[in-house]
Amino acid sequence: MEDHCGKAGRSKVNRLLTKQTRLFSYIEGLQAETRVYYTLWQCGPELRILVSGEAGPAVRCTFPADMECRARNLLQYLYENAVMPSQAADVLADCCTVGQVEVLNAGC
Repeated sequence: MEDHCGKAGRSKVNRLLTKQTRLFSYIEGLQAETRVYYTLWQCGPELRILVSGEAGPAVRCTFPADMECRARNLLQYLYENAVMPSQAADVLADCCTVGQVEVLNAGC
């Protein structure tokens, strides 16, 4: 699995805390078969939620490490409500009063 910590964690411990995958089946005329990944990373002194699909941009929200409970709850909310990466930036911006939300280029 690719490390999504980047510069923030190069000299610190980077680790995947949790990953959930939502599968969407092909429904003719309505949706393509795809997967959406909901992950939480420990990146040195930060936590990062990453919502990504098989194609298109991913969304990342960064929190201080002492907000792990809040980050896990948000990740669970995103997963349980099947929030797609294209909508995740808006949802996270509404929910993250302290987090920094970024839309990443495809393939990040």
